[in-house]
Amino acid sequence: MGQTIRDEYKSDELNNLAEQIIEQTNRTSKILQSLVNFAHAGTSQTQDEKEVISIKECMEEANTLISLDKKQKNIVYEIECDPRAKVFGDSQRLLQVLVNLINNSRDASQPNSKILLIGSIEEDYVQIVITDQGVGIPAAIRDRIFDPFFTTKEAGEGTGLGLSLGFLAL
Repeated sequence: MGQTIRDEYKSDELNNLAEQIIEQTNRTSKILQSLVNFAHAGTSQTQDEKEVISIKECMEEANTLISLDKKQKNIVYEIECDPRAKVFGDSQRLLQVLVNLINNSRDASQPNSKILLIGSIEEDYVQIVITDQGVGIPAAIRDRIFDPFFTTKEAGEGTGLGLSLGFLAL
């Protein structure tokens, strides 16, 4: 196959094709690494791993993982994050929290809407805000959203562990 490509294309076209192949290979490798890291988030190996985490990079990785989901609904994700926003902690747990929150926002959103991820530095802490265009959480259940196994989703659609695990991870 390589010889066929070499025979069919001029040198500039070959270089362009090679760059595209390398770019897509790097993208695939990044997605695969994100999936492997995400899968290991709940294992004992990662529970004691603390490091300086770039909030922007963690948001971008969460966005990469979310983009693979078939429930996408053509939602636009925007990231507005101060590149200086960093915390010390377990990056895989933070990633899991972000993915859970973004999934909840996506599930509450209408097709073709927008979800905004904001990371900012507020005095001596980092603030992460995820906003969507959904209807919001009814006042009657707001005090229960962090309870383990509480979910508003249909049976088989959610475990009710996402927000409670996220709360414990922080």
